Amino acid sequence: TVDGPMFFGPGRSWRTFARLGIRDLEERDAILVERGESKYTHAYSRAMWPHSHVLASLYKARRPEVFWRAEFSDPLSRDVHDVLRVGKRPSDEFSTEIDQAVLAAGWTIPDGLTGYQWLEFVTFVLADEVLFTNENQRTYMLDQLGDAKLAAQVLAKSVVEHHPTSPANFYQASPIADPFDHEFVNVGYFGAFYPTRGLTEVVEALGNLSPEERAKLKLHVFTGDPQQVETQFAEVGLGDVVVGHPLVPYLDMLSLTTKLDCLLVNDARTLDTRNINPYLPSKISDYAGSGRPVWAIVEPGSVLSTRDVQYRSELGDAAAATAVLAEVIARGPISLD
Repeated sequence: TVDGPMFFGPGRSWRTFARLGIRDLEERDAILVERGESKYTHAYSRAMWPHSHVLASLYKARRPEVFWRAEFSDPLSRDVHDVLRVGKRPSDEFSTEIDQAVLAAGWTIPDGLTGYQWLEFVTFVLADEVLFTNENQRTYMLDQLGDAKLAAQVLAKSVVEHHPTSPANFYQASPIADPFDHEFVNVGYFGAFYPTRGLTEVVEALGNLSPEERAKLKLHVFTGDPQQVETQFAEVGLGDVVVGHPLVPYLDMLSLTTKLDCLLVNDARTLDTRNINPYLPSKISDYAGSGRPVWAIVEPGSVLSTRDVQYRSELGDAAAATAVLAEVIARGPISLD
């Protein structure tokens, strides 16, 4: 953990994290040597945020013998709308050192890359293993490369692993109190709202329920601005159904999932801008260890649409969402025993 400016894009934040991180790693390596032990032999980095790959690529450049496993939790160079992320390619002593390692590995960095494209490229070249969180993501990212030779090399050293589900004891580790009234059927949603990932179908479905059905239901939304969520739902006459909560730490979230009657996860909407959905919400793996029913709102052909869940409806299909809610309500609260 290092202190520095938090900005997503290329520039001072990447450079500061690399400078402080490499100093810390090399100090730790020196301590290990003084103890008569070996230096670090493995490195693991994860792309969101990008800083992790920047530091790992620098460490790999200085210590080529280290086995570097690089995870792309999401595509990096393009956003959820399939638009190229803007940001100048880094030009400093650290990026120069990384570039030299890429050249030593036999690759020439193409001209005109953005900072994000540059980071994907150097990671694909220097990492010993590249991890993608779903098959669609790997296909999409390698197709974007435009370099068949490098794509083949990455494919050969890549693995696909869904986000891990924590061990059972993690779901009992938090002392957080149960905030739910179990006279109601409690449905939970954890996460942020984006233009491509909202609750449009759920809002319409809630409006389609009878007053008697809605009176039995509470939708709990854990998000960055819970007051805004409550206000938005109140404006459409659903203020008595929806309860906003602030985001909670990870272990608290895992504990809360075991106390809800149904857990809601939804796909990003992508087929308007591309022919493949490269995203798999990590929440599905968190939910998998809760022992609670899961409702997935899916985009056709997505990886989420292939997961084994108790309830499923498609993006944009309010009638199907209404039917799911009616079934969840009819089932009633689940015993916590």
